[in-house]
Amino acid sequence: MLLVLTGALWWFGAAGHGRRGVSRGEVWAGGALLGWLWLCLLRSGERWDTALAATALTTLALLTAWAWARAVKPEERPQALVLVLGAAAVGTALAAWIVPLVLHQGVGWRPGLPIGGASNNAVGLTLVLAGVITGRRMWPERRWLWWCLAAVTALLVVQSLSRAGWALALVVAVVAIVRHRHWNLRWGGPAVLLVVAVGLGELTRRRGLSLFVDEARWHNITTGLDAWSGSTSAVLFGLGPMRMWPWLELERGRPGEQFDGPLQYDGPWGAVLYHAHSTYLELLVEYGMVGLALLVVVLGLVVRRCVREIRRGGELELVAVAVLLALPAMLVETYLVRGFPSALLFWCAVLVVGPFETLAAQAPQGPGLVSRLLRRPSTPDDT
Repeated sequence: MLLVLTGALWWFGAAGHGRRGVSRGEVWAGGALLGWLWLCLLRSGERWDTALAATALTTLALLTAWAWARAVKPEERPQALVLVLGAAAVGTALAAWIVPLVLHQGVGWRPGLPIGGASNNAVGLTLVLAGVITGRRMWPERRWLWWCLAAVTALLVVQSLSRAGWALALVVAVVAIVRHRHWNLRWGGPAVLLVVAVGLGELTRRRGLSLFVDEARWHNITTGLDAWSGSTSAVLFGLGPMRMWPWLELERGRPGEQFDGPLQYDGPWGAVLYHAHSTYLELLVEYGMVGLALLVVVLGLVVRRCVREIRRGGELELVAVAVLLALPAMLVETYLVRGFPSALLFWCAVLVVGPFETLAAQAPQGPGLVSRLLRRPSTPDDT
């Protein structure tokens, strides 16, 4: 992952078109957050190596998305984003269905995938679903292709058995229906309630009562907050990355051992889950109030971009809704600092929706990569 993101960062950075689309305030906010994450490495203790790797991945996910946005002409960024999300749907389907069959492993529930596995990748699938639905409007002549990708993404969400994934996908679907005015109040409301009831019943059958009350997560939260509130320095600056939840070290495993996904980890402050299961909780406990405040500032700027895209009714209105849905989803899973493929998609979407400059104000430029790939051959009827 480090090699792929570093290579992509270099490749896109060499073809950049300036810093258009990113305000000075956003640059300062993002830089301050990344700077604090790197500064907190001084408090990581003996786990400095895995903390360094995780911080590098977090930084590269954001910087690679920024370099990708610069490499695409501003007027082509919406189309480029939808193509990226469509490619993510195809790649995830190959990893979820084709690869297990080739390896004679069988296709099962909750597969461990870069995008679309369990709950920690629900945001990635939600963005992909919003993107492929948007692609149907951008390229109506290829409507059947985007409908197929939407169906594939929906099946991947169902396969994940993720509470967050199912809820987010349902909201995206309802927003898409309402947005295109295909909503009938006489049957639409009962149909949604029926889908919700069936979905909750199936999740309860497969996951048990932990669907509603997960005692392990509540214990994880209370133990983390008790450790965080133990001293003034911890409250302000955090315990240090990987000290409370050394997830990367446990997932990597020791030499000669294979990680089997243990749920509990006996740490210095008691038994906890091996990762925080909440982006905000991890930032608060391991990076302190300073780290959480910087994250809130960055996410506030993200909300401003999404609201701007929704108010003007842009092409990526549904993607902006998916980005907004990711923010409450971060309460229950560790996005941005652990699910790096989903983090890359998240930042790509954020940097494209709600741009500050209008396309009409931009200087005319030659055809870019996206327009050359998708240009339809001229016919006599076009003249």
